[in-house]
Amino acid sequence: MIFLNAKSTQLNDLVYFIHANLENENQSINKILTEIKDRNHSSTLEVKESFRIEKQAMETKMKESMLAKAEIEASLDLLKD
Repeated sequence: MIFLNAKSTQLNDLVYFIHANLENENQSINKILTEIKDRNHSSTLEVKESFRIEKQAMETKMKESMLAKAEIEASLDLLKD
């Protein structure tokens, strides 16, 4: 009986040790995942801002081109008259 109690205590200690190690690993993995999520979110925001700026620049160029086209058409109309 004493032998079984000793084995039982030893197994309980082993299970507790494994559980503690797994809990530490789980916390480490969760920390890493949180860091990756934060970096991913920051990168996504940077890309969105970059696209917004690029879109704005393209819209400005398009407006400038349309204005230049209108001016050229107006000049052509004046030359035709």
